[in-house]
Amino acid sequence: MKVYISLPITGQDPDEVEAQATFAAGVLEKKGHTAVSPLEICDPDWDYITCMGACIQHLLRCDAMVVLEGWSCSKGCRLEAEAADIYGLPMYKGLDKVPENNALWYQISKEG
Repeated sequence: MKVYISLPITGQDPDEVEAQATFAAGVLEKKGHTAVSPLEICDPDWDYITCMGACIQHLLRCDAMVVLEGWSCSKGCRLEAEAADIYGLPMYKGLDKVPENNALWYQISKEG
């Protein structure tokens, strides 16, 4: 499953944001998912609006999203969460809530 990583970026220490995104991507990949990070989407020269637009486009191409600590205090994360909700994408509140890829396919096959 393709999982979008949503984490506070604006006003945060860039090195800490990069470390969090890298860690999250590693956890998701170990669980058998493909991680999509906003840090890989946005060009550092882009303004906020351009970056958020690109992030929403990428989010909507994903199967789910995971929100990291502090997301509810971030306008960008809340916008991404609202878009995910509107389009029916599952939102996991923390990396520990994201199921293993095999567990998800088992659940889908049992329901389908």
